[in-house]
Amino acid sequence: MATQVNGEKPPTSSASIKHFSSIPVVADGISTFKSNKYGAKSLDLTSAGYEKFVKPIVPYLSGPYQYVSPYVQKADSIGDSAISKLETRFPVVKKPTDEIINDGKTIVFSFTPVKKGFETKDYLLNTYNTEFNKSNEKGLLAYGKAAVGTTLIVSVHTFYWLKSFVGQKGTEAKEATNEKLNN
Repeated sequence: MATQVNGEKPPTSSASIKHFSSIPVVADGISTFKSNKYGAKSLDLTSAGYEKFVKPIVPYLSGPYQYVSPYVQKADSIGDSAISKLETRFPVVKKPTDEIINDGKTIVFSFTPVKKGFETKDYLLNTYNTEFNKSNEKGLLAYGKAAVGTTLIVSVHTFYWLKSFVGQKGTEAKEATNEKLNN
């Protein structure tokens, strides 16, 4: 039976721990930890340690607990309000875990160098596969023809891009030169 302090029973669980564990990412992390064989084993060992070492001492701590109980309750309420402020300031923590992961992937994969890297890889693989499928050969010769064909196609596309880039800059340079000469 729990010891009464000033006629009040101490809380059986922490409001801040309940609030923190209600955050979707934390709740999913806890369930993942419990379902993992190493996590489950560590929880079993912790429970066994509590049963063997801590539980026999708990009755002796009821006297000192009455003195620290108000401070523990105050710390718990401060922790609970801090978690509420965190949820207000960063509403993303209230989102389901899958949604947070998808948002993170969207941010990472929309980042230009990463996006361009994947687009380039897809372009090269598609060009290579097209060239490989065009080949009537089998074996190593087909792979070689596909590699040479891909190299030529990518080179031509690169030169066209370079021509358009240089042509645009050349036009801008001519316009700037004419403007300077006319003034």
